[in-house]
Amino acid sequence: MSEEDIVGMIRDFGYTPERYRRALKRLGESGGKIVEAGAGRFFGQGASLGYGDEIEARARSLVGPESYDQELAAIRLGMDEYREDYGGRAIAAEMAGAVLPSALISRAGGGPAAAIPLSRVANVGRNMRIGAVEGGIAGSGASEDDLLSAGTAKSAALGAGFGSAIPLSLGAAGAGIDAAKPIFNSAQQEIVGNLLKKTATNPQQAVANLRGNSNTLVPGSVPTTAQAARDPGLAALETPIRGMDPSNRIGNRMIEQQIARSEGMGKLAGSEDDLARLKARREEITGPLRESAFDEGGMVTNPGVLIDAIDQLANRPGIKGRRSVREIILRFKKDIEDLAVDPDNAGGYSPGNLHPIDPRDLYGARQEIGDLMSGRMGGDDSAKARLARKELMLVMGLLDDTIEDVSPGFKNYLKTYSQKSGPVNRMETMQEIQLKSASGSNLQTDLPVITQTKLANILRNKAKEIARLPESNRKRINAIMRDLNRANAATAPGVKVPGSDTVKNMSIASVIGNLFGEASTGNVVPNALMRPFKVLYGIFDSDEKMTEMLVQAMLDPELSARLLSRATEQNVDNLVTAVKRKMPGIIYGDIAATVGLHQD
Repeated sequence: MSEEDIVGMIRDFGYTPERYRRALKRLGESGGKIVEAGAGRFFGQGASLGYGDEIEARARSLVGPESYDQELAAIRLGMDEYREDYGGRAIAAEMAGAVLPSALISRAGGGPAAAIPLSRVANVGRNMRIGAVEGGIAGSGASEDDLLSAGTAKSAALGAGFGSAIPLSLGAAGAGIDAAKPIFNSAQQEIVGNLLKKTATNPQQAVANLRGNSNTLVPGSVPTTAQAARDPGLAALETPIRGMDPSNRIGNRMIEQQIARSEGMGKLAGSEDDLARLKARREEITGPLRESAFDEGGMVTNPGVLIDAIDQLANRPGIKGRRSVREIILRFKKDIEDLAVDPDNAGGYSPGNLHPIDPRDLYGARQEIGDLMSGRMGGDDSAKARLARKELMLVMGLLDDTIEDVSPGFKNYLKTYSQKSGPVNRMETMQEIQLKSASGSNLQTDLPVITQTKLANILRNKAKEIARLPESNRKRINAIMRDLNRANAATAPGVKVPGSDTVKNMSIASVIGNLFGEASTGNVVPNALMRPFKVLYGIFDSDEKMTEMLVQAMLDPELSARLLSRATEQNVDNLVTAVKRKMPGIIYGDIAATVGLHQD
């Protein structure tokens, strides 16, 4: 069978994998024996302050073949199974059994026989001592380690801390709360990690993604957990948790990301003033070269050679059959013919009567071709010019050769102009990308807000221009695109957003309710027993703290990774069970304190 099938079969029998492993371990320790438990055994456990199982195991080992350790494991296996199936009944019976020893300890600590009535503060102090004593005894009794071991000492200290904390919560503040706080803080982390794990579609992969995909792609754009995890479940969690945060930190993070992307694009694109300065500098360098060539040159006295060359190009095989390409070439042939018409010739163009052409006019025609190919002029001719780009470049070459013949130095001007146009072209490309990828502006900075869909479209349409950009520019554009893709995690297809109430119930209310199993069904005793825990829960602001931890986890991928890693199956399955196992060391002290309060 596959592991999944085995786990399914185990769950069909009412076991979690961890409960099953724990039961097998107990069964091995007991030699295959189990001592069935009931409410009576738990009553005795409470009456003996947690030592009932050990007392019974010692007695059984004296009259039977099994050793003390085997008997103890068999008894505890039966108690474990009963506690798992009837948690509320087990605790209620234990609590009932603990009343008598609690009353005795309370009386020993000073009761109605005291000569001077205790003040409220003194009463709280006395009950702290009572709770600490009984909690310590119960804590050591609940420990499964040797009596003199460090584990038993730790369990006793825990019980004493809680035993003193509960009466303290009723009338004072101080050391008891400090003693219990780490336990509750740890539980809060377990609960939050549990919520993240239950929500994640693939928790293991989410942890790997959180640790490997949380790098900052754009300076200032720090990813959230939803963005870094690449997990639909965790992505869906961001929206309700954002609604639980009154300061809207997740929303503010998104604004920070928008600003970072806009600033990153702005650094690449520059401003209109920056572009104007680049163009002015280009003209400052290339203008004198151009004018010098024209001033020192002469007129094109044989324009018919140029016109015939353009006509031959238009009728070249492979071009002649492309009607739109041929038409745009013939358009520029006609422009040259118009330039060669003698102003005094009323009959118009005539191949035998051509007028010299100023090279500046041929340069103007060359610029017209460039404007058409770049799309700056619009219209049908611009569309045709883009299709006939290769052929029009040949026309421009004919013009360049003709101008160079009469104005030496013109091609040197073109070469220099091309070199100085690189920064201008890059900035124009980036400014077009910035303009066409933006949708509105940021309210705080008035910077354009770059959107994922629009940027993707412009990058696709400008692929050739972008390919001519420096590698550093392309990397930064790609980083912005990847950051935008990551930012859309919470609204990506397939992400179903749960309600905030669902999240809160999963993280807080259900955990308290599940401590006592049947408490949610209205059982009076377990509900009453929950009250001191709810008091402690309120003292430690657990609702607020877990909400805060959830918000922090959604803002910090590394924190989420730690919490998810901590929420292993063993930790998650054992969270409620572990608290239940610590209940005697906590609750016994509460009983002693409460009995003491009622004796004044």
